[in-house]
Amino acid sequence: CDATWQNKSTKTTSTTTTDPILWTNSKAGRTFVSEQTTGPQAASSFTDDDGETYTPASAAPPNGGVDHQTVGTGPYPAGSPFKSVAAAAGYDYATYYCSQNVASASCTRSDTGGMNFNKLPQLPR
Repeated sequence: CDATWQNKSTKTTSTTTTDPILWTNSKAGRTFVSEQTTGPQAASSFTDDDGETYTPASAAPPNGGVDHQTVGTGPYPAGSPFKSVAAAAGYDYATYYCSQNVASASCTRSDTGGMNFNKLPQLPR
């Protein structure tokens, strides 16, 4: 395969933080970038045009952990009331952000394509 790599780094994150995460929803073409920063925060953004432009996102849960974050996306179950919210925002998938603390994990779900996240209950370890 003749592939050419280009640096399409976002200006809203940096390469000097810990735990860099990249997730692409191949069906929707949206790529999420997340990097753990100091404490329970993450610098996040997403791109819909292969890194030409990025939109800053807010992904750190209010009670988020300080390590091992991840981002993922998936379809809503049939009949979900949140599917119409996501469709109105122009992104028909649920977006999840989770991070681990010492004895627990916290997750958030975005119904706006990654712009805003809702707090979900803490998961037992």
